[in-house]
Amino acid sequence: MTTRIRDIIILINLLVVVALLGTTFLNEPAPKTAYIQLNKTYEGFYLKKELEQKYDKIENARQSILDSMSIDLQTMASQLSAQPKPNQEQVYRFQAKQEVFLKKQQQFQEDNERLSQQYNDQIMKQLNQYVKDFGSDNAYSYIYGADGSGTLMYADDVADVTDEVVDFINQKYQGS
Repeated sequence: MTTRIRDIIILINLLVVVALLGTTFLNEPAPKTAYIQLNKTYEGFYLKKELEQKYDKIENARQSILDSMSIDLQTMASQLSAQPKPNQEQVYRFQAKQEVFLKKQQQFQEDNERLSQQYNDQIMKQLNQYVKDFGSDNAYSYIYGADGSGTLMYADDVADVTDEVVDFINQKYQGS
């Protein structure tokens, strides 16, 4: 066999290998990607709405307690200021009640902040799990969170699955 024929056979074999490799790579599907609007997803999540209502009730109850204490303090202050020379015992009682009020106000503020953080953590943990489930159930390779922080600056609206995800997570949350 001459060198020229051998070179042609090697070239044909190489072309066949390249063709097979090209076919393999061309047949692989592109990753399925989408994005969700994080704020819309968070705001549309039923768990967030439920915990927000629960938080508001607790916060309002605490505020009612503080309002009652404040009215009591105002009444005592008016009585003390109406007297030409207030009784020292009444002044001490007023100061003690005022101190209790300020401590209670500080305690409620700290409790409200802790509760808000606890609820937010609970919401985000559940939301992340449901988005992961959505991606897995619908064969997505990637779902990006669009929130303007630089994680995604542009996406074609056709890839926006926010409404589908909100429906999915709410159905999942309700046990559907």
